[in-house]
Amino acid sequence: ICSKRPKINRLIEGIPGLKAKIRVRHPLATWKIFPNLIEIIVCDNFQALMNMIKSWKKTKEGEYSFSLDNNDMGTMKISYNSLEREAKCQIQGKLFTIRRTGFWKSTIEIYNESGESIAKIYPEKWYASSWTFDYQDKVYKIKVRNNPLAEYVIQDNSKDLAAYGLTTENGKAIVRISTLSEDSDLIFDFLLWYLFVPIATENMGDDFLFLMLLST
Repeated sequence: ICSKRPKINRLIEGIPGLKAKIRVRHPLATWKIFPNLIEIIVCDNFQALMNMIKSWKKTKEGEYSFSLDNNDMGTMKISYNSLEREAKCQIQGKLFTIRRTGFWKSTIEIYNESGESIAKIYPEKWYASSWTFDYQDKVYKIKVRNNPLAEYVIQDNSKDLAAYGLTTENGKAIVRISTLSEDSDLIFDFLLWYLFVPIATENMGDDFLFLMLLST
């Protein structure tokens, strides 16, 4: 999906199965970053692209709802007044808790509704901008980088799986969400939002705008 703007057009280069372009009116055209008619890329994975529109919305102070292609997928409630910065999450009917642990609260753990730790995120080095992410018998990396502004990314063997970053469009800050495929684990989205929301709020207030990218 892209607009007439060359910068946005370049984002969809390399999508496999590209066949043709058609111009239609679409709900995305109501976005502030797409004020005019947009172009929809007709390709083999078109439905996957359409199902990858992710966004977060603030519902109350410290509470957020997550949607995928305008379908509610879960909620997050963050307690900012505690050192643990506990977040109660509901993801497709399942309950999870994200909480900072350890003496310096530099480690983050994710618990299921039974109270069992299912994931652990801890710094590789003191004051490092990267963390080890242990989840489902796999070891991932979480990094903070400038791309071109602040961005949190989850990697598997140096390959980006999902990323939440800050970029600008027409002088306005927007949240850019990048994901590898439609099969991306929603735990990744909730963890990245937990990490990234302070940056988004500082730069955008409560009016979040999103640019969704499907990486290939």
